[in-house]
Amino acid sequence: MGKDPAFLFYPGDWTGGTRLFTRHQKGAYIDLLLTQFDNGHLSLEEIKFVLGKDDEYLWDDVLCKKYTQDQNGLYYQHRLEEEQIKRKKFTQSRRDNAKKSKKESEFEDFI
Repeated sequence: MGKDPAFLFYPGDWTGGTRLFTRHQKGAYIDLLLTQFDNGHLSLEEIKFVLGKDDEYLWDDVLCKKYTQDQNGLYYQHRLEEEQIKRKKFTQSRRDNAKKSKKESEFEDFI
């Protein structure tokens, strides 16, 4: 199966977590979240590339506060990673249940 194309987005959490952000900062933040979703943990160079030369300052001014640095020096937004893990577990459990149901159905047809 391919990469999951979605993650849960909680509008109330977004509003509360970005209430003191300008619209410009929110746009930069969502760009970084989407890049992490697609590519995993990000290097500082990747972050600055996504932000662009004119907006690199946003990282030090406000956005870095939303990220954690891993043991390899890469950055990630913890909540997004948690949501991705939860969704992966959920979709796997649905797949497992579907396989189990199919096997039970095939067994019943055999009897």
